Amino acid sequence: MTNPITKLFTREADKIKRDGLAARMRRWFKEISRPFSIALAIPPVLIMRVMRPWKLIRFCAFYTPAIGHFAANTELYLCERDAGINLPGKPHRDIFYLRAGKTPCNWQLLTMWKRVLRVWPTWIADPMVRVNRLIPGGEIHQVPVEPWISISPANTQFDSDVHNLLDRFAPHLGFTEEEEARGKAGLRAMGIPEGAAFICMIVRDGAYWSKLNAIASHRDSNIQDYVLAAEELANRGYYLTFRSFREAVSQFYIG
Repeated sequence: MTNPITKLFTREADKIKRDGLAARMRRWFKEISRPFSIALAIPPVLIMRVMRPWKLIRFCAFYTPAIGHFAANTELYLCERDAGINLPGKPHRDIFYLRAGKTPCNWQLLTMWKRVLRVWPTWIADPMVRVNRLIPGGEIHQVPVEPWISISPANTQFDSDVHNLLDRFAPHLGFTEEEEARGKAGLRAMGIPEGAAFICMIVRDGAYWSKLNAIASHRDSNIQDYVLAAEELANRGYYLTFRSFREAVSQFYIG
């Protein structure tokens, strides 16, 4: 029978080969520090509970695996907030955070959401959420999620604008002057003159979210099917940029 300690070291050695020593050390640190972070989260959670009659603190995890939900769900949360929809009916403050171990699908979008939302570091918010769930009565401190799918923030209908709020409210996101300058420089690098009309064409294929492709392949397309449309737009004076998840841009053929 293999010694359990030997098995442990063998397993960790395999993980180091797979992930690298630095990644494993970060994982070890998280596992070791987790009990301490949970313990440190207990006092602020108790204070949060005591404050509830005067100020309700709610936590909401970003839904970050897919950029569509990361953008649309969050934008509609803000629109519904501005319209007074799905609010708790008392003074409150919503705090957003990234779930522990989750990597956002788009760092630029996260940077921009941080400008308009109150976003706490994961190492602070996640332990507080865990402790809050352990103490009965903590549901009110979470931005409610639809009962059959855990996508946050919860809106009337996820990323569907059923109240036509996008027509009523200005976008909550905007680029800084520095970001605008970077974007213009990128366009010039692609040969697109400043002020010229351009279209970004993104075509989904089987390489996008490949783990779920078995149930979502009906949404895939082929970038070559857009040749006629691209030619017509080019003839009308538009510049086009292309993005296909499987095929390189150079494979898109016109003419």
